[in-house]
Amino acid sequence: DYTIFHKKVLAKDFVEKMHFSIIEAGSRPIWIKKFEWEDRRKQTVLKSLILHACGKTKERIYARNTYTDIVPSKSLADFFDTSSFYGHRNASFAVCLKDKSTHRVLMAMNFGHPYYGKDKYGDNAIECIRAACQPFTLVVGGMSKLMKFMIAEFGSTFATLVYYIDDSHYSANSMGTLGFTYSHFAGGGLHNVWKDTGAMFMRTPAMHKEISFFRDNGHILTIPDVGNSTYLLKPDTIVGHADSVET
Repeated sequence: DYTIFHKKVLAKDFVEKMHFSIIEAGSRPIWIKKFEWEDRRKQTVLKSLILHACGKTKERIYARNTYTDIVPSKSLADFFDTSSFYGHRNASFAVCLKDKSTHRVLMAMNFGHPYYGKDKYGDNAIECIRAACQPFTLVVGGMSKLMKFMIAEFGSTFATLVYYIDDSHYSANSMGTLGFTYSHFAGGGLHNVWKDTGAMFMRTPAMHKEISFFRDNGHILTIPDVGNSTYLLKPDTIVGHADSVET
């Protein structure tokens, strides 16, 4: 009920505190907002995440049955629009794992200059823009293989890799295994939702004045989000074994 679950009603940090209290109690929280479930792509990814968290992923493929490849980032538009919670976003370069038998893309990552906090991590930093696996598919050892390949091919071109975890939906349990170090958590994220329709729209700083007007008059509600955790990787870090990293 968005008339209750929004910033002006809930206590400050309500969602963050609930989220981390659930983790401390030993459970894995996955937040599903109504506008997310009504998006077909996001619903598919959410179903896949839930099955994965429960250890019930339908298809298991071993990394030895895949091969690595460098591909143009734009060639992965359909893959990310199907497999990523956030859809495709262009990037400077991309790598992927393909099935040896079918040549189907099973897992992919693309990278580019940091979009958020671009001045925080030095001039020679890159960001993982998107990382995704085919829904309802687990590539055993896949992320380790893909990350080692990316570092072997592109490790000389950057000093720091920045990786964001959307804590509302994903777990960071594999990050340490892959050589990432925890940097910080940023909370206080918000979604804009039209009260009458329940439709969500992204942040639009250019229309801040207009959005504030509709928000002040009760037409737009600000729905709180958990936030994001940031991890960093140096290219000389040894990458361990992991099936997947979530982003």
